[in-house]
Amino acid sequence: FHSELAEAWSVLGYDDNAVKESRTALELSRNLPDDQRLFVEGGYYEIARDFGKANTIYRQLSNSFPDNLEYGLHLARVQPAAEAKVTLARLRKLPSPDGTDPRIDLAESDNAYEAGDYKLSEAAAESAAMKAKASGMRGLLGKARYNQGWTRWGLGDPDGALKALEE
Repeated sequence: FHSELAEAWSVLGYDDNAVKESRTALELSRNLPDDQRLFVEGGYYEIARDFGKANTIYRQLSNSFPDNLEYGLHLARVQPAAEAKVTLARLRKLPSPDGTDPRIDLAESDNAYEAGDYKLSEAAAESAAMKAKASGMRGLLGKARYNQGWTRWGLGDPDGALKALEE
C-alpha cells in the first residue's frame, strides 16, 4: 500500500510525501520475500532519485526474474538511454500479453524523449496510445497522448501537439 501511495504522490509532484511514504514502505518490507523487499527498496531509491542504487537493485531483480515485466519496466526507467533501449527490446520478446504491453511503448517514448529522439518518442507514444485505447486503459492513453503532445511540440508541430494534449 505505501509503495503505491508513494508512486501516486510522485506522479502528482508531491516529492516530499512520496519519499516519506516510500521510506515507510521500505521500513515495513523487512519480512517480505527477498524479491518483494528488493522491489520496495528499488522503489524507494527511484523516488529518492538515487538512480544508481535503484538501477543496481532493479537489474538484480530483472536478471533473477527475466520474465517479470514489472521488474524490467522499472529497470528501464532508471537506466541511461542506451541501456534502457536494450532492456525494452528484451521485454518486447516476452510472450504475449507481456511482450505487447503498451507500457513498453510508453517507456520507449519516455526514453527516446530524454535522448532527444522526438520522432521515435512520438511513434512509440502513438503505439502506446493505440494499444491503450483498444484495451480501455484510459490512464495510459492519457499519458501516451501527453507524451505525443510534447514530442510533437519538439518536432515543430504545435497544432498536432495541441490536438494530442486535448485528447
